[in-house]
Amino acid sequence: MARPPRRPMAKHQQIAANLRANPGQWADVHTYRSRYTAMGIARCIRSNGREANGYQPAGAFEAEIENVEEGTLVRARYVGPVPSPAAAHIKAELAKLDAAARRRQSGAVQHLLDTIRAEGGEWTVGRAKPVYRAHLGSHTYRTTIRRHLALLHTAGYLHRHGDGTPRRFYTYRPEGASL
Repeated sequence: MARPPRRPMAKHQQIAANLRANPGQWADVHTYRSRYTAMGIARCIRSNGREANGYQPAGAFEAEIENVEEGTLVRARYVGPVPSPAAAHIKAELAKLDAAARRRQSGAVQHLLDTIRAEGGEWTVGRAKPVYRAHLGSHTYRTTIRRHLALLHTAGYLHRHGDGTPRRFYTYRPEGASL
């Protein structure tokens, strides 16, 4: 049996621009033969994933799938930018942890911010790691510290430097909000 002809690829950058020009209106993105692929693309549209580039910021687009005769149709709409999260974002992330871990992690994030504020300078995961060990008395994964630094950046407390380079570091933003 012969393979069906190849379909043209979706032009996600162009589709995202058209959706931004018509906020709130649903539009067809592309029809995929595989439901699994369509579900993955819909997820990427919602979260600005790598496979469907151009739908930034994450959360600014909604996507749904629908079964059609040719396969699975992905539809999307632009709902607008997500409001800046600030301190509520940190609390929402920490709410995912259990109660004891939440208290410990919340205190660690606040302690890290206080230390960055007091000492100043460039802060990397490696520089923050001893601060966590001294405060918590135990090992903390680099990924956790990286996530906490990113949360403080998202909340407006830190400037992020070195995007696209191997060395990312953060500096204190004096006009940041309070936790």
